[in-house]
Amino acid sequence: MKMQLLLGLMLMLSQPEKYVARSQEQYQKNTEQSKISEREAIILAKAFRIHVKDFYFDQVPIMMVGDWYLIGIPEKNRLPFAGLYIHRDTGRIQFRCSKETTKHSVGYVKEYSAIINVDLDQMADFPNSVQLICKIGNI
Repeated sequence: MKMQLLLGLMLMLSQPEKYVARSQEQYQKNTEQSKISEREAIILAKAFRIHVKDFYFDQVPIMMVGDWYLIGIPEKNRLPFAGLYIHRDTGRIQFRCSKETTKHSVGYVKEYSAIINVDLDQMADFPNSVQLICKIGNI
């Protein structure tokens, strides 16, 4: 299986990534400037979800984190940072594990417990690997 774990437990970002919730005007501006539309990001996420049945994801992006659409793992009354990230210009996919959530519409993300690059053509062992990696990092 061709899966790449970018860095192990508690990945500290060299620079915090700014996030903007879908409800904010800046989110709409960001999507208008993206090569990958929100609709295309949703299609990529659906292709990913076919292979991963142990995680439930939101149906649409909940925020943009840096240059990434985030289709999160739902949390009650909070925005999660764990979930599926789709790059707004390349369509590259990452799964990021994180225990962090927020109630704020705009802010910065500083760390993840794991970031995993996803290759949709190489998905056979992905669900088991993600569970193990996120469990080790305590999602």
